[in-house]
Amino acid sequence: MTRRVDPVNVALKLWTVAMLVFLCTPIVVVVLWSFNTANFLVFWEGWGLRWWREAFDDVELRNSVRTSFVVAALSTAIAVVVGGFGGIALARRPGRWTIPFIAVLFTVLVTPEIVDAISYLLWFTRIQLDDGTMRLAVSHSVFSSAVVAFVVRARLAGLDDSVEDAASDLGATPARTLRTIIVPIAAPGLFA
Repeated sequence: MTRRVDPVNVALKLWTVAMLVFLCTPIVVVVLWSFNTANFLVFWEGWGLRWWREAFDDVELRNSVRTSFVVAALSTAIAVVVGGFGGIALARRPGRWTIPFIAVLFTVLVTPEIVDAISYLLWFTRIQLDDGTMRLAVSHSVFSSAVVAFVVRARLAGLDDSVEDAASDLGATPARTLRTIIVPIAAPGLFA
């Protein structure tokens, strides 16, 4: 029996490959040109590590990279906790508050960054938060928390209430049910 080729499936696979090439080509080009020994990007002079050595020797650049990693770790931790609990609440305890909360989350996602930046500046000045790293971490985590909340909510949307009821019938407290059942099921969404 011959296998029939689905043209839509083939087209979608080709489109996926084309999009990956389109998105990754600039990154590959930049990485390759970082090994160019020329002073300008107009022509290729030869292979070398000159620019990598200069980058690692630059104290300000190293500090910037370190700050980026610290901010990424802090904002990820904040977003996973805040967004995770928000997503769990949206999925497991819906009510009249759900629609306004979702509206706030969507507002966070669609607000232009310049509006966010001005708002954060006013807010941080008012609460006298002067630590630049914490300012960055909090600012980044607000947006990320909304994303995490929606991903966790989607992950838990199909979870049957009988799972929590069974845990309760077996003597689990709400905190233990959250820790041993809900969070492990939501874990792929939290890691995403």
